[in-house]
Amino acid sequence: SNTNEKHAPDAIAAIVAGKHVLGEKPMAMTIAEAEAMVAAAETHKRVLGINHHLRNMATHIRLHDLVKNGELGALVAARMTFGVLLPVANRGWRTDSVTAGAGVFFDLT
Repeated sequence: SNTNEKHAPDAIAAIVAGKHVLGEKPMAMTIAEAEAMVAAAETHKRVLGINHHLRNMATHIRLHDLVKNGELGALVAARMTFGVLLPVANRGWRTDSVTAGAGVFFDLT
């Protein structure tokens, strides 16, 4: 699906139809929807995966290692900044509260 509000219902429909699902992030609009997706996959014995394309970036792996090894000390806070330069016509769901859910924050996490 091309908008966030369709992720859960489309994934659940595919799972019920007997398909394995590789979904795009954000997984769903709410925690309840995400839990329903997981429950459907468990009930129907299907595989549900969510694509996190940034997970294996070298910078992310290095930061993970720094934190895990204690090289940064005890972390008490973190801030994430991310920018996307898009023409107004291509912003789509990112600027529509109905389709964005938690918006770019969920899209990046």
